[in-house]
Formats: sequence, C-alpha cells, structure tokens
Amino acid sequence: MPFLRKDTQILGESGLAPSKWESTQFPEEPLRAVQSEVFEVADKSRTLRHVLATLQDLGFVVDEVEGEMGIVSATKLDGYVMRLTVTVRPRGDKHMVVRASGEFNNQAVSDAEPYAIFLMH
Repeated sequence: MPFLRKDTQILGESGLAPSKWESTQFPEEPLRAVQSEVFEVADKSRTLRHVLATLQDLGFVVDEVEGEMGIVSATKLDGYVMRLTVTVRPRGDKHMVVRASGEFNNQAVSDAEPYAIFLMH
C-alpha cells in the first residue's frame, strides 16, 4: 500500500532551497488543502508509526508524540530551524487524513511544494 514517501531528499537536500519555502503566500483554505492528504488505511497507530519513521528518515528529531490525539511534533536543525507538526485523524472507517504544518525559522511555511513532497505517496 502506498504511504508517506521515505526519501531523504525531501525537505532540504533535493534543491528545495529553504528560502523558497516562504515564497508563495496562500489563503488559508487552499494552503490547508496542500498540507493534507488522505490515505487508505484504517489504523491510526500504524499511520502514526509511518509518520514518525518518515520524519526521522528526513533528519527530524521527534519532540513530542501525543498518540491519543494523533499529533507529532518534530524539529530539524540544519543551518536553519524547521519545525513540523503532523496530525493524523480518521475520515470514515477506512481512511486517515495526515496534515503537516510547518515553520521555517519561526515563520509559517506557506509554499505548497514542501507539503506536496512530504505527503507524496
């Protein structure tokens, strides 16, 4: 089953210059749409494990996990500070919605590209 792509080139090493991550401003609703992806999996715990593994593969340090609430917070320090908060919530009986929200050097990431890459499956 396809899931979150575990590719170390995502979020920093693939030519996605961090300065580009702040370049495009989106209204709230369209930005929320690019921050989210629906996966065909019914198990929230399994989905959270995939999110944790993906973040760690990308060089993030997991700061906090609230499994009951479906929230994971992680930080990446690589000459810059990148923080991601990922939420996992059920949609119906057979799907999970994964939503990533990021900050780059204490400013919200409003460029669609890093979210799209992170959520590719």
